[in-house]
Amino acid sequence: MIGRKRNIEFPLLRSEEARLTFGHLSGLERPNFDPDPEAPLASRRKNMQPDLINAIGMVLMAIFTVGLVGLFHTKAIKAINWNKRIAAVVGGWFVALIVIFQPVQRCIELPAPFGRFKLLALCVLAIVILVDRKFIVILACVVLMYAANRLEKQFQDIVHYSSEFTTIDANTNSVMAKGCNEGKDADGTVSEQMWHTWFTGIYKIKQ
Repeated sequence: MIGRKRNIEFPLLRSEEARLTFGHLSGLERPNFDPDPEAPLASRRKNMQPDLINAIGMVLMAIFTVGLVGLFHTKAIKAINWNKRIAAVVGGWFVALIVIFQPVQRCIELPAPFGRFKLLALCVLAIVILVDRKFIVILACVVLMYAANRLEKQFQDIVHYSSEFTTIDANTNSVMAKGCNEGKDADGTVSEQMWHTWFTGIYKIKQ
């Protein structure tokens, strides 16, 4: 009959699984995507490999610099205005110093290696001296300084707080204690060099 109400049932929504799915999609119910707090965290740490991220980032900075120099290098070395280029290099180094030390934590535990600053200084030197296009020079320096800043911040986090990696303390010339101004003792911590330690300054802690 017209006007008579009919009860329409949806068999697929009778199950608990379907009800939850519909609730998630409609926004009535928020799904819980939080993983187990212990095991997945360990697996994520294993997959991230922060020391390799830092090392690969530094290698990419070097490759980026070499590529730019190869593409936009000055045609004749004799045509270089050395006074202007050297002044630009010194100015670039000063800015690079500020950029690199901005993420450095003010702690009594002071990491000795300055690998990212040394790399950045060399990259800036090569680009300013050998690249002939001013716009490319400025853009490349901005990109490199941002990358070095992020890598330095990651390095600081790794060596200060990671339980898997460490570095050398500039004050003691030995393995750096964990934390920041916490007065912890690093005695008993044994470090192991990795293939990238010579330029990243990151050591693995022997468990």
